[in-house]
Amino acid sequence: MQESDYKLLIVDDSHSIIETALVVLKPLPLRMDFAHNGKEALEKIALSKPDLLLLDITMPLMDGYKVCKEIKSSPLLSDITIIFLTADLSQASLVKAFEYGAVDYICKPFYGKELFLRVKTQLQNIASKRYFQQELNSLLAEKEKLESLTIQQSKMTTFSEIAPSILHQWKQPLSNISASMSTSRIKESLKKDPDQELLKRLDFIDTQLEFMLTTMKDFQNFFQLQSEKKPFSLSRALYNVELLLKNALFKDNIVLSTHLEDQEDIDILGHENMLKQVVLNIILNARDAIIQDEPENRTIDVIYQVEKNYLIIAIRDYAKAIDEKALPRIFDQYFTTKESSGMGIGLYLSLKIIQDMFHGDIVVENKSNAVCFKLRLPLASNLATTTKELTS
Repeated sequence: MQESDYKLLIVDDSHSIIETALVVLKPLPLRMDFAHNGKEALEKIALSKPDLLLLDITMPLMDGYKVCKEIKSSPLLSDITIIFLTADLSQASLVKAFEYGAVDYICKPFYGKELFLRVKTQLQNIASKRYFQQELNSLLAEKEKLESLTIQQSKMTTFSEIAPSILHQWKQPLSNISASMSTSRIKESLKKDPDQELLKRLDFIDTQLEFMLTTMKDFQNFFQLQSEKKPFSLSRALYNVELLLKNALFKDNIVLSTHLEDQEDIDILGHENMLKQVVLNIILNARDAIIQDEPENRTIDVIYQVEKNYLIIAIRDYAKAIDEKALPRIFDQYFTTKESSGMGIGLYLSLKIIQDMFHGDIVVENKSNAVCFKLRLPLASNLATTTKELTS
């Protein structure tokens, strides 16, 4: 027990009783105050709630019973420990004291040693109650956290069980469309004067279908954790994302600008389509922000460069900044900043993909007039070193 941890209020109309009690109890870890009547006591209690009350029964203006009744009737004050000071040792008086909520009594005139030991005992009880309350609060907080985590894990388990089935159902129609597109392309190309614009459109559609089919396969592997890591070209991956989004962004008058700050292409070891999925998700979030906020600058910049054997992919939009209070929770499961929709799965899964499949990380910051998501990925040559760093 620390000296400043416990507060005692002595309430008695006798100056000598108060002075004696202050001297006797000085060795105990207490901050002590006093009052000379019940009304003054209640005023002091309202300003600073004590842990322990030494309360005289017979006082002017308001006796100890009424003071005790006032305290015990208040939910905010009812846990104050009360020891009555009394010269009336009749059975009726003592029974009444306990009925009103006192835990002990000391007869007046009191012996200093008795007062010291009785107050010390109640202080130990208060310390024990405080400790167990803190432990209970901690357990309740852990229970709430565990329940929340269990609910989240249950939802993700359900999602991971349903997703492969949905993807399987989509796969066949998309495969049929792809086959039909290939047949149409072949027929058109065999004509004496084929429509070149149509062939370009068919090639574009076929590229998007292939991307969707491959992404679905890798997304299914994300839950099964069976997909093999392979080196791939970052420029090619980002170019495919740009192709997929080109028409949708153009329709909303949004420009996607990709910048490679180094002259040479960059190879990444991992799951190409999972990285595409992450970049795609962040860009689509940026698109939604631009549509909602209508900024003057409707550009989404994707800038990538190498820094100390790591690839940094920065995705910036110039919509309204993310609320600073929301930033620490932006990657939390089921957290969303969207007012009318959004499950909060996208960024959570994006971070999990980058961490689990690439041994990397994603951070977000409000930077001057832009919101910037940064993906940090180890290069293929640095993956072994990075894995060692993460596990050491």
